[in-house]
Amino acid sequence: MKAAGQAKSILSGAFPKTELVRRLWLARKDPWFLRGAYLEPSSYGDDSIVLSPLLMALFVPAHSINFALPDALGAPRQEAWPRPAATNPESLIAAAHRILPWLERYQTPHHVAGAVLASPTVDPYSLEVAHAALVLEQDLSAARTALDRLETVAHTDAPPWTHEILERARALHALAGDSSGVARAQIIERRSNLLRDLKLERYLSELP
Repeated sequence: MKAAGQAKSILSGAFPKTELVRRLWLARKDPWFLRGAYLEPSSYGDDSIVLSPLLMALFVPAHSINFALPDALGAPRQEAWPRPAATNPESLIAAAHRILPWLERYQTPHHVAGAVLASPTVDPYSLEVAHAALVLEQDLSAARTALDRLETVAHTDAPPWTHEILERARALHALAGDSSGVARAQIIERRSNLLRDLKLERYLSELP
């Protein structure tokens, strides 16, 4: 068995209440975030693995699994091991125990948004997550602050995708004042689309 496969078996046995879905180790089911770690073979070969902290919003469009929020929020560092450390239960479980307390700081979309806005990040994706989370929580004053930060980041010489993020956030903000719940409906539609694209529909909990 390759190192990544052995590591998955170890994590599954050590944390029976979690889920292992392909390369994802989900610390717990969450309606709005993927939370856990991403386990993958290292670029050095099949005998090495990398375990990366994962916190990813399900209510902001994305093309694939990404690690922008952990980078913005100062997650525990990515860990890599060659064999035999890659299949050493003590090494893997110790790494998982470093990741779990960090994840538990962020229980709700509001917690994540507050942490992003308190950080010095200029990452457009993370700021869009903060904005959408605050719209979801109906905190429109704080959402305006997040949008202002995003508008500062999306200066004229920023990459085109930054402006796409900004326009998406502006459009959502324009819907947020509608009492019919159209902004929340759009956020839920985004979630459904992303879960479908990531092929994770059956693994994540229902909406609260």
